[in-house]
Amino acid sequence: MSSEVGSIADLIVKGTSRLSLPDVEVKESIVSKESAEQIEAIQKEACINRDYYCHLAKQTGKPWFRCTRKPIQYSEFIMLTREMAEELKKDLWSVAEGNRKVKRLHAEALQRDMESGRWLPTHESIAIDVNGQTNDGQHRLTAFLNSSKTEVCFYITFNVLPEAKFAVDSGSKRTTGEKLSMIIDRKWGSKVTGFCRAIMRGVNAKLRYTDAEIAEFATLWEPVIEWVMTHCPKAPAEIQAAIAKMYIFYGPDLIADFCDRYRNVRFIEEGDPAKALYVQVDRIKGSPDLKKYRLTLSALNALVNNKKVKVLREIDGDIFEWDRGRSKREWNAPKDSWYARVGSSL
Repeated sequence: MSSEVGSIADLIVKGTSRLSLPDVEVKESIVSKESAEQIEAIQKEACINRDYYCHLAKQTGKPWFRCTRKPIQYSEFIMLTREMAEELKKDLWSVAEGNRKVKRLHAEALQRDMESGRWLPTHESIAIDVNGQTNDGQHRLTAFLNSSKTEVCFYITFNVLPEAKFAVDSGSKRTTGEKLSMIIDRKWGSKVTGFCRAIMRGVNAKLRYTDAEIAEFATLWEPVIEWVMTHCPKAPAEIQAAIAKMYIFYGPDLIADFCDRYRNVRFIEEGDPAKALYVQVDRIKGSPDLKKYRLTLSALNALVNNKKVKVLREIDGDIFEWDRGRSKREWNAPKDSWYARVGSSL
């Protein structure tokens, strides 16, 4: 999950309802029903705080973030409008002053979280120092202003010491794998992270995903993750990802024996696609991850067509593309896949 605060989660449990709040939507998520209720309360308080600051700004003529409640540091949730976010960006700590440049892919990933409802409230805030300069939050603000959202809830800290910006991010950050272990089976370890990234992006190496997107995917597809981790536990994540797509589209009957041969290094004959894959991957250790994924696609293509092969050629086309739905929030298997017809009911 991204460290930023925001609009309510889109990450996958049972039994949450839609909120009657501006530009805020909730669907089933990995947050509990109790957490969803707390998030609703946070959203309501954030709206009250928004109105408070906007009212004072209108009365005093000051920027809203200069209308602080007290002279020392404090934090609270605020439902930021686009106008309020624009004001914060005008007083952003600049690159010339030592701030980092905006990482476009990271900002775009956060934008997807906001637009899809995966944006969760956390304790980590946008920081405004005693001089009114925004010292922490440029990616969150950029993502919001580039999004279609009219309002997003952020946790804001006021009257931060100017020197504090040099101590930001100094704590030990949890890896995505450590975060995933909180919501799915711990025994699969950190490999799930690489697997999820590989199967989500397919042959598109440029795509980047937030922790929230990975968590959503891992929760949705945990049965498939378990199957792959059981049948190919030591295979590289890219090979596991291609095998998982094969499992989803064609079902386990076609792929199970292939996995067993690869896992046990027991091949039935010369020209066995599993052997060709094992040998070539062993020779290309350290090569780009996408190469392993494409070679696996080649081996699986030979399997489907019942062909013998000794040398694999990389394949550009994938087994299938994810059905993301109109809102791009979903990770659905193709309607003509084995999983859509049978697997999801198992």
